[in-house]
Amino acid sequence: MKFLRQSTAATVVVGPFVDVTDGFTAEAGLTDQSANGRLIKNGTGGAITVSSWAHDWNGQYLVGLSTAHTDTVGRLRLAFYDVATYRPVVEDFMVLPANSYDSIVAGSDVLQTDLTQIDGLATSGNNATLNLKQLNVQNSAGDAVYVSATSGHGIYSYAGTAGYSGMYLRGNTASGTSCGLRCDAIYGMYSTGNYAGLHCKASSSSYSGIYAEGGSGGAGIKAIANQGTNGYGMGMYLVGRSYSANRHPGLLVESGDNAAGIKASGGVTSGSGMEILAGGGNSDGLKCVGSGTGGDINADITGNLSGSVGGSSTGKWT
Repeated sequence: MKFLRQSTAATVVVGPFVDVTDGFTAEAGLTDQSANGRLIKNGTGGAITVSSWAHDWNGQYLVGLSTAHTDTVGRLRLAFYDVATYRPVVEDFMVLPANSYDSIVAGSDVLQTDLTQIDGLATSGNNATLNLKQLNVQNSAGDAVYVSATSGHGIYSYAGTAGYSGMYLRGNTASGTSCGLRCDAIYGMYSTGNYAGLHCKASSSSYSGIYAEGGSGGAGIKAIANQGTNGYGMGMYLVGRSYSANRHPGLLVESGDNAAGIKASGGVTSGSGMEILAGGGNSDGLKCVGSGTGGDINADITGNLSGSVGGSSTGKWT
């Protein structure tokens, strides 16, 4: 089977034409045999007028086909027969689309392999679902993955095995500003879960599990508690840990210039700005240690101060 390019003129070799009587003597002096020819496209035959005709060698002829001869993709048969002069000559071709011919035969193009279906569903109109074991996407010039959802989650990630995360994100450690996850949105991040809606762990002792920076008029982290069937949930729950002689706080706050490390405001009509409960035993509900000539606690109390108020021998109220 020989290949032809769709709607493209071509010169093909036809033959050998041999004597009708002995079956082997080459017929080298034949003129244009269009009158004795037939062109059959995918089973439909018709007369043919060739573009050119010239003897090449030992009964083989160079025959010119026009763009009209090769305009139909599929099977093409070129046949000649003169009962008085030569025995039947048949040549079969396959007409390929231009992209296929250029890719397979000429090598001047690549096959166009657009994905039109997944599991029988058309990809046009966002109808198909692609199930993969693993996907590796790399883009050095822009966003590697863009996800948009109109009535659901942009990304829904679920870990099916205990001990693994629904999504694992890691920033480039070679860059000081590279994050595993960066959120720029009206709500930078929204997370819920039966256990931890979001679990972040820094891979190095000098990096933060979460780095949150608010806008000029917004909070870096805004946590709101909800009331459930078993009581009240916490907007934020922090646990410190102790390793050997080192104690690590659940929350470490460093204030900027002329700003408070923590600012707590009560509810509009009622509620404490801050409520602190000791964990049990002989632990303090609040332990404050001043620096230099500063007081352990500097408070402007307009209401009543109740409970046991004490401190170390160097503790100071100001």
